[in-house]
Amino acid sequence: MFNQFYYFFLSTRPNQIVKNVIIFLPLIFSGSLFYFESFIMSLLWFFAFYILSGATYILNDIKDIKYDKKHPKKSKRPIVSWKLNLKIAFYLSIVLILISLIFTYFLLWKIVFFLFILYLINTLIYTYYVKNIVILDVFFLSFWFIIRGLIGIYLINTDISIWFLLILFFVALFFGFLKRYQEFKLSIFSRKNIFSFNEEFLKQIIFLLTTLIIISYSLYTFNSIQSKLFSITIPFVLFGILRYLYNIFYLKENIYWVEEIIFKDKFILIDILLYFFIVLVIIYIL
Repeated sequence: MFNQFYYFFLSTRPNQIVKNVIIFLPLIFSGSLFYFESFIMSLLWFFAFYILSGATYILNDIKDIKYDKKHPKKSKRPIVSWKLNLKIAFYLSIVLILISLIFTYFLLWKIVFFLFILYLINTLIYTYYVKNIVILDVFFLSFWFIIRGLIGIYLINTDISIWFLLILFFVALFFGFLKRYQEFKLSIFSRKNIFSFNEEFLKQIIFLLTTLIIISYSLYTFNSIQSKLFSITIPFVLFGILRYLYNIFYLKENIYWVEEIIFKDKFILIDILLYFFIVLVIIYIL
């Protein structure tokens, strides 16, 4: 039985928890990182959202067992490899969803509760219908990032530039289409719609989104409430994106998850650390 709980935990994809760090970004960029109450509140909701998102990942895995078996990495997941009993996985995931929603409701955060519900609805529509609709599927995935950003904003009751949400949206689209490109290059049939694309079209989308990210981030820094010095971080963002594309298109690192490439490439890691160091200095020291 202990093994079942262990495999259940793995099925919540703890490696994906990095996506929920988005909830902390409004805290950082609004200058509220060192307000103890705001930090603790964001931390609580960070884990509450992990519970909700982890449960929806399980429902997604259950739905896609047939297709995930054809994927070199997804096929090793506990549900797909039959290490985790499907009934246990399903019922425990429902319990987690209820726990996260009850927690949200009784803390009287009506807007955040609504965003949790919105995330759940968006996920269910994606899992059971939109997942096989070309392009629209990636847009639904990107809405998840917007919801995380909005949760972070409303938790600390702060004003964040609309460019912040647009950047999140474009970055999510960027990684979403990069995943499609990787699967296409590896000829992975884990999605019904993957071969509705072709390589050239996917490259054009990725390069278009690269441009939109740089333009949006530049406009965000130029209009930053905190400091005009934010514009000096633009080269770090540009370098990180170009280095990432170098991994995909030149080094052909298509066998790695898009998140894994970030931790695998020391130059990208150093770039990210330097970026956040400069941001913290600009916001909290200068």
